[in-house]
Amino acid sequence: MEVGGAELLTSSSIHDAVVKQDRRGIAWYLQRHPECVMAQDEDQRTPLLLAAAAGDSSTCTMLIRRMAVHAGAINIPDAAGLTPLHWALTQQQADTAALLLRHGASTTAEDEDGRRPLHAAAFSGNAHCVSLLLPHIPPESMDAASADGLVPMHYAALSGSAQVVSLLLESHASLHALDDEGRSVLSWAAGEGHEAVVSVLLEARADPAVADSNGMSALHHATKAATLPCVQLLLQAGGSALQRSAGGSLPEEIARSVSGPVGTQLVALLKAAGETEALSRQEQLLAELSSEPPSASASKARKKKLKAKQRKQAVPAPADAIAASQSSTADLAPTCREGCALESYQVRSDPTRTLLGPYSDPTRDPTRDPTRDPGRVMTPARLEWRALGARADPIPSGGSRAHPTPSRVVP
Repeated sequence: MEVGGAELLTSSSIHDAVVKQDRRGIAWYLQRHPECVMAQDEDQRTPLLLAAAAGDSSTCTMLIRRMAVHAGAINIPDAAGLTPLHWALTQQQADTAALLLRHGASTTAEDEDGRRPLHAAAFSGNAHCVSLLLPHIPPESMDAASADGLVPMHYAALSGSAQVVSLLLESHASLHALDDEGRSVLSWAAGEGHEAVVSVLLEARADPAVADSNGMSALHHATKAATLPCVQLLLQAGGSALQRSAGGSLPEEIARSVSGPVGTQLVALLKAAGETEALSRQEQLLAELSSEPPSASASKARKKKLKAKQRKQAVPAPADAIAASQSSTADLAPTCREGCALESYQVRSDPTRTLLGPYSDPTRDPTRDPTRDPGRVMTPARLEWRALGARADPIPSGGSRAHPTPSRVVP
């Protein structure tokens, strides 16, 4: 086999040998032209990348040994930015991927769309490939987003592999990640009709009410995809049949555009769910209207307590306290001719005492006696007399005195 060096590099014959898995041809080219291990074809693919995509682990081992002198050669991408590890995971070549990881293949390399090897593994739906890759993923890279905002969980949902979704959840991948259009992981799974993935996500407490930038919830997308099992799961998990999209469409209205028996079943299911939900909302509103809010109840209790405190402060002094106060000042108080002691200034100024009879209310004017004569002014002498329970007014309304005026009037 006579092949010149220039012809080898331009025709990429070693690439043809790798694709055909012609080990004799691969050995011949490597022996005569060792530098061809770094050669790239018209799509910038290296021999290692082609071998990794084909899952040819023995050829990969031979090429990796000869590329060891070139730093980073194991991560040389093609024209689309895909590395050998990207290709091995995309083609679900688990053994080859494990080989590349053992030799230091990068798990953070991104293609032209910002997708990393974990995106490729998740989209492949191969749980074995994902489990091999996860121990090599830094925690901060678990939710790395691609150029369109899709994280590995989105790609796992798109793949339809419930096992891959579970593996990512166990590795603390985000359940609530949204892409650039505001679509959740649950929304993508429901839109693709992946019943098993929807079930796993709902068990992990994914929110079915999250709507994208068009106001479409997971229930809208499941209805649009005409996937009856997913619609049933979402309704059971609390998905709203009355939630409208940005254009004002209900899931039931979207179901009417679905033809065939499935469309009829969807319309009936969503209509019944909407009626039940509307009735539930009405009963909830009635219950809220009939019951007093907790805040109002608390405010009412505080007002009641304050009123009780005010009433307690306005209660007259006990009779024994009044008697004790009177006895303690009996020697200081003047007396009338019948021996009725008059209140002294000290007694009347005591804040703990109030006037008896119609003047027990401290808010009323004690200078008038509305029960006897509303227009009659009560003098201090009359007030003192009535306060001590005198049976007769010292100055009758007729003008004659029943008793003389005390010789000493307390100011």
